[in-house]
Order: sequence, then C-alpha cells, then structure tokens
Amino acid sequence: MEAIDEQLLPECMKETVKKELMDYIKDFSLPKKVLIILDGLDELPKEFESHVDRLLHKKIFPFCYVLATSRQERGIVVRKKVNFDILLQIEGFTEADAFEYIRKHFKNAGPEHLATGEKLIKEIQENTFLHALPNNPLNLLLLCVVFEDYKGKLPSFRTELYQIIIRCILRRYCAKHNLEAPDDDKALEEQFEDSLLALGELAWRCLQEGSLSFREEELARFERLSKNKNLAARKLGLVFKEASTKRINPQHEYHFFHKTFQEYLAASYLAHKLLKEQVNVFRDFNLEFNKEITSEYRQVFLFVSGILGEEASVLFNQIGEELKSDDWDWLKCSVEEACFFTECFSESRNAEQVAMTLCSFIPFPLTVYINGNYEEDYATNNVLTVLNACKSFSQLQHPTDLTVVNGEGLDLDTVVGFLASCTQLETFSFYTSQLTPEQTTALFKGLFTNSTLSSFTLSTKFSMSSDDAFVIGNSLAANKTLTTVTFELINEWDKDWATALETGLSADTPLTSVVLKMYGSMSDSSIQALKTVLLNRSLTSLVLIIYGEMQDSLATAVGEGLAAEPMLKSLALIIYGKLSYSGAISLKKGILENRSMNYLEVKVFGDLPDNWVTVVEKVLMAKKSFMSLTVHPNIIGSITNAQVAHICPILKRNQFKFEPLGRVEL
Repeated sequence: MEAIDEQLLPECMKETVKKELMDYIKDFSLPKKVLIILDGLDELPKEFESHVDRLLHKKIFPFCYVLATSRQERGIVVRKKVNFDILLQIEGFTEADAFEYIRKHFKNAGPEHLATGEKLIKEIQENTFLHALPNNPLNLLLLCVVFEDYKGKLPSFRTELYQIIIRCILRRYCAKHNLEAPDDDKALEEQFEDSLLALGELAWRCLQEGSLSFREEELARFERLSKNKNLAARKLGLVFKEASTKRINPQHEYHFFHKTFQEYLAASYLAHKLLKEQVNVFRDFNLEFNKEITSEYRQVFLFVSGILGEEASVLFNQIGEELKSDDWDWLKCSVEEACFFTECFSESRNAEQVAMTLCSFIPFPLTVYINGNYEEDYATNNVLTVLNACKSFSQLQHPTDLTVVNGEGLDLDTVVGFLASCTQLETFSFYTSQLTPEQTTALFKGLFTNSTLSSFTLSTKFSMSSDDAFVIGNSLAANKTLTTVTFELINEWDKDWATALETGLSADTPLTSVVLKMYGSMSDSSIQALKTVLLNRSLTSLVLIIYGEMQDSLATAVGEGLAAEPMLKSLALIIYGKLSYSGAISLKKGILENRSMNYLEVKVFGDLPDNWVTVVEKVLMAKKSFMSLTVHPNIIGSITNAQVAHICPILKRNQFKFEPLGRVEL
C-alpha cells in the first residue's frame, strides 16, 4: 500500500481521498473490482520477492485479481511455486501487425519516409535472420531506428544490430557534449572502452545476482578506481537513474535500459576478458554448460560469440574442454544445447572454424542413432540440427551411418534435411512399426536428394501397401549412389515389397545387391514375387536371412530362380531354423545348375535334414575353381595327426587363433 501511495499517487492528492482509495482496495466486499498488475516479475530484485510472494500466494488481498508478466525463464520458476488460474503466452506481433507498425512509424516521421518503411518491410521478408525480430515490439522499434539512421540498410546478425545501436548512442553522446567522434567504429568504441567495460562488469555481476540494476555507489567505486577521470558510464544513456523509495538512508539505483542491453554489455566485458585470457567462464564463474550457458545466460554468450567474431574459438576452446572433461555425448544433446551451438556458429560469422574448434574436443559420432520414442530420455534428433548447420564444413568428420528407430514418433523434417545435406553418409537404416504416407514421402525426399548413400535398410512390423511400394520403389530408382537395399518385414509378407525392389533394380542405377530378412511364413504370391526378383538381370548379389523354418515352397522358388541362369554372382543363405529334406534337395539342384555364381555361403543354425552330408558333398565336388564357397556345418574330413604336427608350429609362429564354428575331430 505504501508503494501505491509513494509511486502512483500525486503529492497534491488530499489525504482523505488517498484514504478512500486505500479503503476501497481493502474493502472485503469489493475485491473482484480490483485488478493488481505486476509487470515484469523477472525484473524484481531478490530482496523484494518475499513481499510479492505473499500477494501471489493470496496471503494478502486474497480475492483481488492479479495479473503478472514475466520473461519465460523467470516465469517457469514462479509457476513452480504458484498455482495460477490462467497461463497466457505473449506471442508478439504477427507479420501483419509488424508491417502496420513499421508503416505507422515512418508515416509519423513524415510522408517522405513512407518509401523507407516499405523498403524495410521488403528487407524483413527477404532476410530470414530478421524474421524472428519483428514479433518483439522493442526489437521492431530498434530495427526502424537503425534503418532510418543507416539510410535504408540493416545488419545481418543480432550482435551487429546491437553494436550499431550502441555506436549510435555513443555518437549522439559525442554530439550532445561537443566531442569529436571518430569515423571508425572501432576507434569510437576504444574511446569509450573504460565506460563500456565498467557497465559491462556491473551488467554481468547484476545478471549473476538476478538483478536489472545496481546501486549508485557501485558505479562511483568504478569512477574512483578508473584511470580515466572522465568516465562517462552514467551519462551515455545505456542506464538510467531511479530514486530510492527509502526515506531513511536512500540507496539510489541505476537501471539498464532493457535486459537485452544489459546482456550485450555483459557480453562485451566477457569477450574482452576472454581475448586477454584473463578468465575461464567455467572455473571463474562456476557455470554449468547445460544450465547457465545454454539457458540462463544464453543470450549473453550468443552476444559473446558475435562480438568475438573470428576469435570466437577462444570461447569454444573453453566449452569444448569442459564438455570433454564431462564425457559429454552428441547423441544426448538437448534442444537447448543444439540451438545454442548453431546460433553461436552463425553469430560468430566464422562458423566453420568455431565448429572445428568444438569438434576437436568432442568430434561428431560416425554412427548416429536416433530414437523416436519420446518416453525415453534421449529420443530426439537434436544432433541432426547441429549436423545440418555444419553440412558445408568439409574439414569436419561427419557421420557415415544413420539409424532411426521408432520412426513413427519422429518429426522427419530434420532427418530428411540431414539425408539431403550430409556429404559423408554411407548407410541409412529406418525402423518403424508400420509405414505411414508421411513417412513414405519423407523417405522418398531423403533418398532422392542424397548423393553419397550406398546402403539403405527398411524394417517394418507390417508389410507395406501398394502405394508405399510405388513411392519407395521410385525413391530407390531416383537415388544414383545406392548399391545395397535391405528389407526386413517382420510379420506380414505380400508381393508389394518385391514391386518396390523391381522398380529400383530396373532403373539405371548402381543398385545390384539386395538383403532380405524374413520372419515367419510367406504367402504363395510373395514367394513367387521373390522368384521374380531373383530373375532380375540387375541383381548380382542376394542375401536371404530366414528366422524360423524355411518353407519348402520358398526353397523350391530359390532353387528354380538359381537354375534359371540369372545374373546373380553372389548368394548368402542363412537359416536360423529347420531345413527339410525336400528343401535341401531343391537348393542343391538350383546351386548345381547355376553357372554364373562365383560366391556361395550356406549356413543352417537349426535342425538339419538327414541328407545334409550328401548334399554338401555333391556341392563341394561340383565347386568351380573360381567359386568362394562356405558351408556350415561343414562335414568334410577329419584332420590327421601328421597334418596337426605340420600346422601347429606355423600357427604358433604366426600367433594365429583357431576358433572352429562347430565340432572338430582331431
């Protein structure tokens, strides 16, 4: 109540009227007619928080309406303590609002400035960096002022914008005090370096204390200690003085014009200290990267990167060293960390060198594993955001393998962007429960635009639809570097997967190798489709991995496909289950009649037919001199004592290890 009296009511108001107003507010029967507005909780000094908490917790004026505003970071803290009835987020100006504001601003400047306003609007539309600024009214005002002063030009980076504004303020100070202002911007800042550093140190100290102001005596101390007796810190216009409300021993305070200016001044101070190697932001200020650096003081260190520019590696040397000592992992990168990296790279205007400095401590992983299950701790694709930002940095080590699991829970835009831009990616694996049209379209975009991929794996729990097969097949045909495709269909098999392969193999592409992982039984139409794939003249290598019993009809189809003289040069058949007598005969017949194959691998990890020994012997006897042949279990021959005596010294001399796959008789 004293604050209302001292700060809001005029001195000339009669005491009786003041009392009537106070009584009205306190009247128990009129609370819903009273609205108390607390504007800017994030700017509240810590020593006054207890008083405001009493109001927020309804210890006083419990039935009055209270409206509180705050920045997000402070709002999050307050919301944990207070159960607000309604939460609102200020989204700022829409594009239409911003453009209307600009037109009004330049209209008020005079009719001759209308064209300048339209030019600024066009600049904002064309410059992607500026898209985020106009939704904030203060930023928009600054844009208008800078655009005016710089005769229709705008900076490309946020740091540069604030640098221009600070220089404008310094030049206006010089003009007001009849001082000569150097034309060179660097010389101008050096002229006021002591004042800016004093304000910067105070700004940084206040940020650490959670304050937007400092006491007058703190600035006076800088003035006494400064070698520059003409320290102009309090007169530049970057801070303003506010009288103390205390009547006994008042402590007048200086406030920063706005928190963003406080953050910029703090960044200037830190950048100066970093360049002179006088500070380590982690050891000297006890900061944590994933808390203070990327969250609480995020804007400060973005400004530091921008101010340091080509020297921003000084900061990222310290960041990289800290992250390496903490065993930080790119695959556990948070959204805040990823955005911080990419924005700092950009703001420095020396992105590649800064990224190289960081990656010299924590290199990008060669294998990236993305989990779309958001219930898990690290299920997002944040690392891809950083990798996309570094796509043109050829000196960096980029991933060669990307695996996406639980693809149904992912926003695939970032994945598609990574596929399109990664210059070293060789393998891509995508696992999902069931393909959706959105996933299929995304995969098509990714495969169509990638120019380095050699291997693609698609795994689903349910077979693809004919529409999916059409799109996937076209994406395989569109890619000009793929050599190997793996399909893993776990439950239902039909002929559509083969349609996709046929489309990819029939195109003028390097695709010649197919891997099929089969679970459960296949329908007759799907088996017939496999036979069609075997006969494709572009197919030169096939791997069939069967989890479970191999159907006789499947073995017959494979045998007939081999016997039909296709272009197949290599076949690997691996069965984790039973192979029947008739199945083995069908396979043997196809192998013996085939005349084009030069590599054969047959492994059975399950029940073998009674005629297995005979089948293997006939295949081995018919083996061509140029054919590489592996059969497991291998039943041919025992090793004699003489052979053991001859080979053991050789093995010992060459330190060979002998690890037989199965039972060996010696």
